[in-house]
Amino acid sequence: MSTRTHSHTSVRRMRGFTMIELMVAIAVASLLAALTIQTVTSGSNQTRAQEAQRFLIEDLPAAMIDLARSSSSSTRLNNASQLEQYGVALVTPWGSAWSVRNNAVVNGAHTIRYPIGGSDADVRGQALAAYLKGDTEAGSARFSFIQSASYSNGNLTVTYSPLL
Repeated sequence: MSTRTHSHTSVRRMRGFTMIELMVAIAVASLLAALTIQTVTSGSNQTRAQEAQRFLIEDLPAAMIDLARSSSSSTRLNNASQLEQYGVALVTPWGSAWSVRNNAVVNGAHTIRYPIGGSDADVRGQALAAYLKGDTEAGSARFSFIQSASYSNGNLTVTYSPLL
């Protein structure tokens, strides 16, 4: 007759994981979750910055031209809601409202105050301002319809030349 005896080690393995093994597993899972969240947040901020750039160099100027063409010659852009009918979003990709100021004194130019959000707002705002006002390698302005662009205190300020 054979008797089976279980060693202490084999019984322990049958019971499951030790507390230390569980704590290590939870710590690794937490670290991976934190890295994933950081990557997703960074990617979404970059996507929002790209949306803002497209808005400022394509959508907004096109809507300003459409407004000028469809209105009387003396129509001025006094607030952002005037452009809503041309498909322009009234909020930034970060969910803040942007505003417009008509600079009648400066040859009919319009200044847009565009809030930049996100954890890296200063870096993205300064980079976007530099891109908008920057010169090309040939020495000419990148966008002839932008008079100036600057970033300060969470806001990108862009002055557009009269588009018509």
